[in-house]
Amino acid sequence: MSRITVAAIIEDLDLRSALQSVASEAVDVELLGMGSAPSEISGVLEDPELDVVLVHTELQRSRYASVIAELQRQRPFVGILVIAPESDAGLLSSVMELGARGVLLQPLSLDEFQARVDSVGQWSQGLRQFSGGTADERGRIVAVAGARGGAGASTIATLLAHECARTGTVCLVDADLRKGSITYLTDVKPRRNLTDLAAVATELTGRNVREVAVDAEAGFSVIAAPTEVEQADDVTSSAMTQVLNQLRFQYDLTVIDVGSTLESAQAAALEMADHVVLVVNPDIASVNSARHAMNGWERLSVRPANAVTVVLNRADRKREVQSSLLQRVLDRPVAVTLPDAFAQLEPAHNTGNLTQTKGGSIRAGVVDLARELELVAAPAATSRRQGGRRRDRGQAAVETPMAVALFLLATVLGIQVLFAATCVVFTRHAATEAAREYAVSGSASAAQAKAADALPGWAGASPSVRTGAGKVTVSTSIPTVLSIGTDFRMRVSQSASYTPEARP
Repeated sequence: MSRITVAAIIEDLDLRSALQSVASEAVDVELLGMGSAPSEISGVLEDPELDVVLVHTELQRSRYASVIAELQRQRPFVGILVIAPESDAGLLSSVMELGARGVLLQPLSLDEFQARVDSVGQWSQGLRQFSGGTADERGRIVAVAGARGGAGASTIATLLAHECARTGTVCLVDADLRKGSITYLTDVKPRRNLTDLAAVATELTGRNVREVAVDAEAGFSVIAAPTEVEQADDVTSSAMTQVLNQLRFQYDLTVIDVGSTLESAQAAALEMADHVVLVVNPDIASVNSARHAMNGWERLSVRPANAVTVVLNRADRKREVQSSLLQRVLDRPVAVTLPDAFAQLEPAHNTGNLTQTKGGSIRAGVVDLARELELVAAPAATSRRQGGRRRDRGQAAVETPMAVALFLLATVLGIQVLFAATCVVFTRHAATEAAREYAVSGSASAAQAKAADALPGWAGASPSVRTGAGKVTVSTSIPTVLSIGTDFRMRVSQSASYTPEARP
């Protein structure tokens, strides 16, 4: 038999001394450490080879029941023995309900200590060996709760399990014990249900889980809720804890539909879950139910409000209740908003298999939820798009100066064309005035002076005037936007006819 390692949480110094003495005489038993609270021996409790933890019922700093529950949640494969000054049927029943493996009575005797520790230590080692996993390989648990009945928790849990089944092994558990609907939504017909696992919770193995879980066509397993309403009482908090601990080592992800009620089994599931999703509808009654649920979870130390992911289902812009109002009331951000688009679900919902739902805004919202909970990674296409954006940014950095230069050049050319067209108009007017003056006076210098008066000052250098038979031609330079020298200035010429007037 391999050596069994033991840790103890005891405040009584006399009991500590007695335990140390007994452990030193026991065969193949090693006492790794003792403390008054789990925090004092946290390093020992995290040892992957730890087999048994002893918890004294006479703790003053904390309730021994809370210590056992915490150990069960953190180290499900470690056996727990309770040390008590005296035993009765009520104590034994209560500690077994909490998940402990038995009771050691004070004063401690070597024979009883050896027998109990050997039994529980072998159970712990065998369970670890059978499961073949360590704490680092444990799967995650996501609990989906509805603010009230009909909020859509079962629908979201089913679609979430289907989405995550593409990347790993997933089990969908219907923990809405009195009105479960997962079997209908996934189109499975199980012969056993959660009650069968609860019946063997203290000796649960992976084989028991495989006998109860049913594989859906969509690629995930389903554990159904009790078929008879009175069977719900058989699923206790301890049984739920044992079942979920086993599922952690059987599946990469366990999605639990806990419904909208809070019984001991649902409370255990909410406490053990890595993520809790609360589904709320956009109406005041649902918002108030969500607030009461979160306050109740916090008062009962089931789940702190800041560890709840809020999902707004059936959202619509026409509704008075929007995500901003929900955020103010619950004092929690709305992680994901799903639209009011039941038409996308209706065909699959009516046939009893939600996994056949086609792509759409609801499917996209569930994918966003899976990413928010870090259950699935962002697709590779996202990285390619990001790489494309980086390339686009580099290309834009090169092309922007070129675009600015081309824009400035086009602007300069446009202004230059405007100057040229304006000069043509004024030069034509100057030619007309010069022709009229030359027709009257017959003086070329007078005609040139008249042309100069007709041209505005910005229209280039002094105009030149040429006279011929019945025509006067005026030529002037076109002003340029950029000064490039007079040798490169363009000129424009306009002519006007005249008839010499008779002179006295």
